[in-house]
Amino acid sequence: MNLTPGKLWGLRRMADARGIFKMTAVDQRPPIKGPIARHLGLAEAPWGEVARFKRMLIEELQAQSTAMLLDPHYAIPHGIDGL
Repeated sequence: MNLTPGKLWGLRRMADARGIFKMTAVDQRPPIKGPIARHLGLAEAPWGEVARFKRMLIEELQAQSTAMLLDPHYAIPHGIDGL
């Protein structure tokens, strides 16, 4: 596969020194919303609780990640400044 220099550079920025990708996906909603709702005894997880949990994931996992996939509804508005 031939990659342009820009694409190769972008891919290299998302990998560690050995060229391994260690990405964290914080864009999933149902797997996070369900347990929060059950824990709180509610039918639906409150927006603020989901956003707070995603921010915690970003803060705790960013040191071990080479890239993070964030959703535009919760993670970006509530957690992007934590990166």
